[in-house]
Amino acid sequence: MNKHFGMNCLEFCIRGMNQQLIDFSTTNDGENCLKFIKHTGSNSYERIREYVLLYNSVFLAQAMAETIGISLNAHTAWTLINAPSFNTFHKELIETINRNFEMLMSKLTRKQRRKLEALVA
Repeated sequence: MNKHFGMNCLEFCIRGMNQQLIDFSTTNDGENCLKFIKHTGSNSYERIREYVLLYNSVFLAQAMAETIGISLNAHTAWTLINAPSFNTFHKELIETINRNFEMLMSKLTRKQRRKLEALVA
């Protein structure tokens, strides 16, 4: 059973607001996310919000893949993120992060927030 099953979107996001968010930056996916957002966000606040969204999007895709019983590779990930169900959940994820961004950031320690600011600078 998927450990994320039955969790609402805000709870899903809150669970990700910890050291794992910072540690994600050292993974291949995290490094690629940082490269991308450094070219898109106009300020640190926007880049951090985009990083939080991309981080949660990766785990949303993983949770959905686990739920439907597929393993993620380049092909299945592409298929999954283009599915209507993913787009529905992703839209909710975007809205949830935008509505609750300040509260989500408050879940990080001061040291984690400073590290995140440095990562997106």
